[in-house]
Amino acid sequence: MDKPERRNVTCLVNNRRTTYEVTGQSKASVISMRFSPAFISHLSAYGKMFEALGYNVDYIAHPEYFKFAEFANCPSAISATTEGWEGSQVYVHAMVCNPAHENHFVAKRLRHRGCKVWYLYHEPAEPLLTYIRTESPSMMLKLFAAHHLSAKMLKAAHGVILSSQRAVDLYQQGDIRYNRNYFQVPLLFADECAPMAAQDRQYFSYIGNITKAHGFFDFLDVVRFSLRNNLGIHFLIASKRPLPPSIAKDDEITGACDWVRIQCGRPLSNHEINLFYSQSSCVWNLYRRSTQSGVFAKAMMCGTPVLASGAGSFHEFLTDGCEGRLLSDARPETVIPAYREISNNLRRYSANARERFNRTFNYEARLDTCRRVFGEAGSPKEAACL
Repeated sequence: MDKPERRNVTCLVNNRRTTYEVTGQSKASVISMRFSPAFISHLSAYGKMFEALGYNVDYIAHPEYFKFAEFANCPSAISATTEGWEGSQVYVHAMVCNPAHENHFVAKRLRHRGCKVWYLYHEPAEPLLTYIRTESPSMMLKLFAAHHLSAKMLKAAHGVILSSQRAVDLYQQGDIRYNRNYFQVPLLFADECAPMAAQDRQYFSYIGNITKAHGFFDFLDVVRFSLRNNLGIHFLIASKRPLPPSIAKDDEITGACDWVRIQCGRPLSNHEINLFYSQSSCVWNLYRRSTQSGVFAKAMMCGTPVLASGAGSFHEFLTDGCEGRLLSDARPETVIPAYREISNNLRRYSANARERFNRTFNYEARLDTCRRVFGEAGSPKEAACL
């Protein structure tokens, strides 16, 4: 029987050079110490990406993640809190998936053990006027706090992953001063919808965070327009956030149970989310700003076309009339005809959406790019990293 591979790794720990003996394959980790259902797909996809490059992967994450099917009985799950995580493992790479302050604790420990920490920077800072136009005051405060944490992570990271040319442009305008080592790779996903049975596509759906920036109130204008004109369109609103109080009291929306399905106010499992995409004939992406919408990529994964705006990065990933429609505004008079056109040609749009996912967002299609960024386990590039 062959003996396991053994090698020494020397790195700085508390400003002292320390040597560890590493047995077996090189290891990578994916980190999310703050729980959010939106990050389940990211953790899973980036873990599978590292596995495809030959690394053994650990998921260092909030315990809540491991209640979901994607990580149930996962042998490489490290259910962690900042108080309980000891951080004794040695990793070549670690991917931090969000800016939560809990992640800084883990990243710091890994960095001291010689790990290359990468930050998946989803939303580089935009100009103040953009936030004023697109966000509520309370959300602006949250975004400023998130950017403060992101800036700290950028300074500490070995490298930064940006998801679109729009993200790169924004990064070069400001955040590049924190870290000049960045790479452009779209948000990656594993194919979660291929095993699912075909669904009856009956909804025009709003899925995700309920925010002004995502055009939620514009979507409600479309719903009201359809209800008042008896257009016969079925709508779905799905979000972990509760409806705003003013909308929860709006009987025109909440009382139209035959036409408007509302699933809000609790975290949704990844299976539930994918089921909603698969039951939709079209998904709302008429956002007021975006560096790359995870909703867009998930819709493409499930073969669901979108209605998107010209804001941000949508034009980088969507060809008008192919995987969906790019619209100049979100007025009901513009949206409804575009929705009808998609519904009347759903088979073609759906096939194009799946093809877009497999070409652009499926991690398997991006392995060559990832090899250039991270190297394969045991490769000279990995040795140089250590």
